[in-house]
Amino acid sequence: MVENTTSSGGRLVTAGPVLVVASPGGHFSQAVVMTARVANRIFISYPPAESHVTKDGAKVDVLRAHNTRFGVWGHFLNFWIFLSYFLKLRPRAILSTGGPFCLTAFVVAKLFGTKSIYIDTISRVDAVSNTCRLLARLKLSDEIYTQWPHLADESRRIGFNGSIIDLRDGGHSGQAV
Repeated sequence: MVENTTSSGGRLVTAGPVLVVASPGGHFSQAVVMTARVANRIFISYPPAESHVTKDGAKVDVLRAHNTRFGVWGHFLNFWIFLSYFLKLRPRAILSTGGPFCLTAFVVAKLFGTKSIYIDTISRVDAVSNTCRLLARLKLSDEIYTQWPHLADESRRIGFNGSIIDLRDGGHSGQAV
C-alpha cells in the first residue's frame, strides 16, 4: 500500500509520516493493528481516543480533532485542523478505517495530492458504510477496501485484500492478516 519502504527491525519505515485517521473504539483498534509495522505513523482521532503503549511496546500518539457525529460544524473545524497537520507534517500517506470523521481528512489529502487508503471497518458485514460509499462516489480515496469479499465492487472501486484482524481465532490474537 505505502510505497518506498525499507525494513527496520521488523517495522516498515516510510519517507514521511503516515497519518492514521480513525474514530475511537473499533475503528481505532483496527487502525492500530493495521499499522503495527509502520514505524513513522501518527494517529488522529477525537476523545476518548488517547495516547498509549500497545502490547508490543509501540507508542501510539494521538493528535486531536473534532467529533463530526453531531453536525457538519465539526467537519468545518476539522478542515482547518487537518490542513494545519498536513502543512506541518507533510504526510506521505493517509490511512483510515473510518467513521465519518475521516471524510475531511480525505478532502485535505486530495488537495495535497497525498496517497490515501480507506479500509472499511470489519463490522460492516452486510453492506459497506456510508463513509465508504461517499469516498468511492466522490473519488476522494486512491484505494478503497472492504474486509469482506462479498462486499467488493469493482464498478465502485471497492476492493478486497483480506481482513485486518484474523477472525479464525475469534479476533483474539490482534494480529493483522
